[in-house]
Amino acid sequence: MIHKTAFPSRAKRLQSISQEMTLSQSYPLLKIGKIKKELFGELIENVNRYICSNLTKFYSGKKFSQDKFLLKSHPEQIRGLPNITPNGLILPKQSTCSEYNKVHSSIVKIVHEFKLSQYAESVHAPINIRLIDGNKNDSDQRPHSSTKMHSDIWAGEPSNSIAIFIPIYGDKKNVDVKWIEPLTFPEELMQPLSDFNEGRHIVVGGTQYNVDFSPGDIILVDPYLIHATNKVKDLLRLSIDFRFITRSVIDNDLLAPGTRQANYLTYEKWSDIGGGLSLTSNSLLTQFSEENSRQENTYAAKYGIKRVTDGKLCL
Repeated sequence: MIHKTAFPSRAKRLQSISQEMTLSQSYPLLKIGKIKKELFGELIENVNRYICSNLTKFYSGKKFSQDKFLLKSHPEQIRGLPNITPNGLILPKQSTCSEYNKVHSSIVKIVHEFKLSQYAESVHAPINIRLIDGNKNDSDQRPHSSTKMHSDIWAGEPSNSIAIFIPIYGDKKNVDVKWIEPLTFPEELMQPLSDFNEGRHIVVGGTQYNVDFSPGDIILVDPYLIHATNKVKDLLRLSIDFRFITRSVIDNDLLAPGTRQANYLTYEKWSDIGGGLSLTSNSLLTQFSEENSRQENTYAAKYGIKRVTDGKLCL
């Protein structure tokens, strides 16, 4: 089925970026490919190690098995981790950065596989390891809640950034994502918003994308595509998301340069994390509270990047 779009230049750019993928679903502003089994298997193994590390280092004295059943066997302990933001980011901390870097290295291999480096000027670090809880609560009404229809531009991302989503665990019967391509994207909305609800009206009359959010997929999304987490059941879903800034600049890209530029690294530097470079943090695995009242469009935490020599960080 051919889908008409009001944003042909954006659709053309995304089509070019996704040309190395065998697409299972294709929309003007969203493309889905399949990750090779061995690459996705390595990613799952490293994600499991990261989650298990967070559990064992926070719940001292308790043992957790590093396997794919962690979300089902220990949901309450996972929900109780102190380093999860209201939008579900499981933030790397000083004691878990080593395991995080292994996850990052797996993502680099996947990005290389689809030859995305030729289109990426810079990439966001850290990648987001995101846990979405299907339980509905008051936090869903926060100004920047991911459960509200929004564009990444409204959160401070550049308008020539492409979001990459990689589902790890869960399915659409649990928690899915609603996607709507608007009929227009007004210039006054090409900026961060204090509340995502300020822009929700542009989805009226838009085209809804019926997208599967399945483990093993890689999903590329233009920021003009409005989306929101849709909670269906009180179960957990785990996915990875991050963004890269494209080398090409089109349409109104220059109107929204974004407010998160400091979190983007050159592709060369980003792709060396987990190899010759290591993402580091001085923050301990303790309660995260800053996000509860945060409304500015900056990232949730600050990190350092240090070189590794002979298996040791260079200070």
